[in-house]
Amino acid sequence: MLARGQNVPTIEQAADFVERRRPEVATLLISRSVLLGSADNFLKSFPGGTLYAVKANPHPEVLACLGASEIAGFDVASIEEAESVRTVCSSKPLHYSHPVKATASIRDAYKIGIRHYVVDSEVELDKILACVSRPLSIAVRLKTPEKSGTYDFNTKFGLHPAESVPLIKRIIDAKVEWGLTFHVGSQCKHPKAFSAAIHVCHSVIENLGKMPGYLNVGGGFPVAYGQERSDLTAYFVEIKAACSRMPRVPLLCEPGRALVAESGTLVVQVIGRADDRVFLSDGVFGSFGEVNYSKIQMTPYHLTRASAVPSLAESEFRVFGPTCDSFDELDQRLLLPATIKEGDWLIFPMMGAYSNALASRFNGFRLPSVELID
Repeated sequence: MLARGQNVPTIEQAADFVERRRPEVATLLISRSVLLGSADNFLKSFPGGTLYAVKANPHPEVLACLGASEIAGFDVASIEEAESVRTVCSSKPLHYSHPVKATASIRDAYKIGIRHYVVDSEVELDKILACVSRPLSIAVRLKTPEKSGTYDFNTKFGLHPAESVPLIKRIIDAKVEWGLTFHVGSQCKHPKAFSAAIHVCHSVIENLGKMPGYLNVGGGFPVAYGQERSDLTAYFVEIKAACSRMPRVPLLCEPGRALVAESGTLVVQVIGRADDRVFLSDGVFGSFGEVNYSKIQMTPYHLTRASAVPSLAESEFRVFGPTCDSFDELDQRLLLPATIKEGDWLIFPMMGAYSNALASRFNGFRLPSVELID
């Protein structure tokens, strides 16, 4: 039941884990080798510096592993994320990329060494300039021309190009390094969304007649769930081509999902079955929190209690999590062995991003465990 492109060695490691441990609690297995491989492939292809977006998976082992890689730094959205990074990696810079921050958080950020910030309003700029000493770097976040990802961040953050110019001039007058940034949206479907956004940045630069210290093209680099391996070549080609049409400026990006998704394999146990309903030890309030909203296609691999050989006869099932809430249901039917029963396990590949990061203890159920498998 493996889809093309799924990491077979990782599936085999997960199957071995089940045979040895017989886990009753959902467990996210992180492959260090796959994580480093994904990061290395991305770093070799992107024409600039790469910041890991901690929100995708903030587990200490993931942060430590990436901190030891060649990434340029970390993109954080809270003091808590920043402190998590600093417990395992003290050497690489942190970029506080959330455009809205509490004044107390800005003060705390500066105390722990953060010098890179993002704003999209005069109010936010006032707070930073009042709280933070130089040297300092501030990027202005722009809206992207159109929605192209699963999540449309334009509804919450960003300035239109004309609105950004007065703000940038204030940053320049304050003798602070300035940059431009945007985010095309998570799981961006169209490579040209990046070139369109870069063109907007170019227009702002031409309007100002001054060069920024850097251009951060954000995240949104997609992964192919349940399909062939993700190929970001078209995205990198589009970014390079767009940047070639403007004066040279240092580039940054902040991927999360693209670095960690493939490294995570989720093991869950079947805790009940009734007709075409299957109940799992993890659900929407746990590791599957993003699955419904992002329309992620799940392709699990089945293990019985007695054997690692999956059943050949299959049926479609409704799949529920363990809680008492009817919302705790995947919005897609899964093709599973017709003989599936309580005590069996399902292995879900490509679960390294936005799984443990979103999990809650709703109804008192335990959080999924996280373990490294190599």
